[in-house]
Amino acid sequence: MKLRQARKIMKNIRLNPRMESLYGIGRAMKANAICIHHYARVDRRIKDINIIANQDPLLALKLLIAKDKPSDFAEPKTSA
Repeated sequence: MKLRQARKIMKNIRLNPRMESLYGIGRAMKANAICIHHYARVDRRIKDINIIANQDPLLALKLLIAKDKPSDFAEPKTSA
């Protein structure tokens, strides 16, 4: 399975959770593994979070939430 197909499967599962039963749990897990492998190569932080998730899932969730939260030190954008 290529990354393009895996991304489409994961998008369909995110939009409609019943699609997982249509694809089958094995195919959905394979697509997830392919996506995680790709994004771990792209972003080192995601690779670290995946390693932590195997040992402490709650800490991994906290890191993901912190990653999505905007920084307090970011300068506000002004339109001129």
